[in-house]
Amino acid sequence: MMKTFLYTLFIISIFGCSSPHTKTQVKSIQPNIVMIYVDDMELNQMSAFGCDMPTPHMDRIVNDGAKLNLNYVSAPVCTPSRYGQLTGRYASRCNSYLKEFPTDNPIFIRWNGDLEEHGSEKTVAHLLKENGYATGFVGKWHNGQPEVEGRYEDLNLDKKITDPDVAKQLKELYAKQVNYIKKASGFEYVESVYGNNLHALALPKEAQVHNQEWITKGGLDFIDQNKDKPFFLSFNTTIPHVPSPYHSMEADSRITPHGLLEESIDGKYMPKRADLIQQTLDEGFSIDYAVIKWLDEGIGAIYKKLDELNLTENTIIVFASDHGVTGKMTCYTSAALVPAGISWPSKIKKAQQINELTSQVDFVPTVLSAAGITLPKDYHADGIDLLPHLMEGKTLGRDYLYSEVVYQRAIITKDFQYLATRFPNDVQAKITKENRKEFTIEGKQENDRYNGQAKFPGYYDDDQLYDLKADPKEQNNLAYDPAYQAKLEEMKGYMKEVVSTFPHAFGEFGKQVK
Repeated sequence: MMKTFLYTLFIISIFGCSSPHTKTQVKSIQPNIVMIYVDDMELNQMSAFGCDMPTPHMDRIVNDGAKLNLNYVSAPVCTPSRYGQLTGRYASRCNSYLKEFPTDNPIFIRWNGDLEEHGSEKTVAHLLKENGYATGFVGKWHNGQPEVEGRYEDLNLDKKITDPDVAKQLKELYAKQVNYIKKASGFEYVESVYGNNLHALALPKEAQVHNQEWITKGGLDFIDQNKDKPFFLSFNTTIPHVPSPYHSMEADSRITPHGLLEESIDGKYMPKRADLIQQTLDEGFSIDYAVIKWLDEGIGAIYKKLDELNLTENTIIVFASDHGVTGKMTCYTSAALVPAGISWPSKIKKAQQINELTSQVDFVPTVLSAAGITLPKDYHADGIDLLPHLMEGKTLGRDYLYSEVVYQRAIITKDFQYLATRFPNDVQAKITKENRKEFTIEGKQENDRYNGQAKFPGYYDDDQLYDLKADPKEQNNLAYDPAYQAKLEEMKGYMKEVVSTFPHAFGEFGKQVK
C-alpha cells in the first residue's frame, strides 16, 4: 500500500512539471511588463499629482507601488523622449543623428531621432524577445515613418475617409508603418498604431481624431493572445495631445489611421464616450476633464483584463508622460518633470513616495532587471536600475539628471537646474550681442513655437541657473550672479561628464568620441 502511495506521488511530481500551477511559478520568475506612455500630460492631469478630478486607474499604479515624484524626461518633446523610453539611452546617441549632422557641431534634437527601419539599434523589445518574452506595441509610435512622395500632412487633406482611393491608400500606408515598426523596434505584435501625430498620418482633416478605444482594444487583444507566457506590452496613448481630444470624443469611433472600422467600438471596451462626458459634468468638472476620464478608463480596461486573468500581482506596470506642455520643447522643469509611477504588487511595497531623481531612461534597465536579464556588453543604457531602491530602499547614488532638446541641454539636481544653449557654427555666425534675442533655442529668427520666451525671462541667456526650491518656476537666472559661480561651475562639470561621451560636439562641453 505504501509503495503504491509513493509511486503515485512520484508520478504526480513528474507530470506536475507541465501543470498550470508550474506556469504560475515560471511567471513569478519572469514578470509580465506593461509600459504605459501618455502624450503631453501635465502633472495636474492625474489626481495623485494634483488633478482635482479623481483618476482611480492611473492612481492605482502609484497606490499599488511607487510614485516617482522627481521623474524628469531626458528630452521634453515626443520623438527623443520615446527613443529614451524604448532604449534607455539619451537621444544624442541615436544612430540617425550620425547620418544627419557632422560630429564637430551640436545636433538639433526635435522630431528627428528615429529608430531606423533596418533595425540598426536594439531596444528593450529586442532584448526581452531574445529572452522568451512576447512583445507587443500599440498606440503612438513617432520614431520613424515610411517615406512617401510629398508630405503626409498634404495627403488627402480635403478628401473624405469614405473615398475608396483614400481608404486604399490608408490601408497601404498603415501596413507599411506596421512593417517599419516591427523591423525597427523588435516588437512582434504591432496593432492599433498611430505612426505620428494625427496631422501627419495622411488622414483627411475631418478624420484627424483620437480613438482611445481602438488603442485599448489592441492592448487587450495582445494580453489575451499571450496570457500563458511572459509578455511585454508597450501601451502608448495619443491623448491628451492636440488636436482637441474632447472633440474626438464626439467623433465616429470607427475612424482610425487604418481607415474606417466595420462597426462602432464606442462602449465596447470602455464606457461610452457620452456617458463619460455626462459623468464629468455631473461631478461638477468642466467638459475638458472628460478627456482625462477617457484616458483613465483606457488604463482601467487594461487593469480589468489583468485582474480577470489573475496576472496583476506579477505584472510590472510603468506609467509616465512623454513630457509636459508648459515650456514644451525646452528643458525647463515644467516641460521635463512628468507624472510617473511603477508597480509590481508581488515585489514592490505599496504607496511608496520616491523622492530620488529618476528618468524615463531608467525604465529599460529596471524592467530588464526584474526579468532577470543582464544588459549585453554591446548594449549601452544611460538609465539605472531602480529596483534596489524600490524593493530594498537602497539609495540610487545619483547626483543629477540630464535633459536635451533642440540646441539646449540641461543638468538637473534636487535643488538646482542648469541650462546651456549652444548653436552650430552657421547659426552662431549670424548672432551678435545686439540681435541675440531674435534667435530661439531652435536657432531660428522667430518667436519660440510654444511661446517659451514669454514664460521664462532667461530664455535668451546661453547659460541659465535656477534655484528650484526658491524659484520653482525658473524666473530668476542666477548664472551671472557672483554668489552662485561655484554652483554654476559644479553644474557645468556635470554637463561635461555627460556630453563628452556623445559623438557630437556641444560647445565647450563635448568632444568627438571615436
